Amino acid sequence: MLRNQKGITLVALVITIIVLLILAGVTISMVLGQNGILSQANQAKAENQLATIEEQVQMAVFAQTSQFLQDNVLAEGDTGAGRLVENIRDAIGDENSKLCSSLPEGYSVKDPAPNGTKITFTVTVDGTDYTAEFDGVAQSTTVKLAENDG
Repeated sequence: MLRNQKGITLVALVITIIVLLILAGVTISMVLGQNGILSQANQAKAENQLATIEEQVQMAVFAQTSQFLQDNVLAEGDTGAGRLVENIRDAIGDENSKLCSSLPEGYSVKDPAPNGTKITFTVTVDGTDYTAEFDGVAQSTTVKLAENDG
């Protein structure tokens, strides 16, 4: 008489619970694990912030470079590149310069260190320091996280 009743057995219920626990464990490890979604999102956020800062600094240096080229003869060769680097060094010290005014609010530029046709300076954004280098010959700027922060 009991064989005709419909329902699930205790074994089927236990197996279902075990499968659900395994799925939950896999999901949690994919989200929170060392190579999980959250760590990948944080890494992408850091890379995006660095790219944004590099773009802003490049635009500001470009604005200063174009102003220099507009005011002077083309900066060709090591002599012109050296003069361009000196101009950018002076602009970093002048908060009213096109370089500083081209940067978004919250950015600060300091510690210009010219070295021939290159200049290295520090850009601070939200308390984090980045090292920027401007090459006067190539007229290009690169930015990276300062070594003392990363």
